Amino acid sequence: MLDEILGIDGLYGHTVEGWKALVHPDDTAMMASHLVNEVLGKAMRFSKEYRIVRANDRAVRWVQGLGKLETDAQGNLSLLRNHPGYYNPQTS
Repeated sequence: MLDEILGIDGLYGHTVEGWKALVHPDDTAMMASHLVNEVLGKAMRFSKEYRIVRANDRAVRWVQGLGKLETDAQGNLSLLRNHPGYYNPQTS
């Protein structure tokens, strides 16, 4: 279901860089700040409302992202487990 919301398939890179590529350009600075200052800086869970641009059809969608960071064996950031839910802000 997540891939369908994001407009991606199983071949798309499920990485932080892959996620950043989907974030709407007008929300990039806000999301970078949230990721660096709150999620990484304060070890908080990822929880933010933002827009994406779907990879397959370039449609803009609002999502509520909830997730956590995962690291590899050396402690390097390897993946953002982001579980967005789609919603329409005109009806929410």
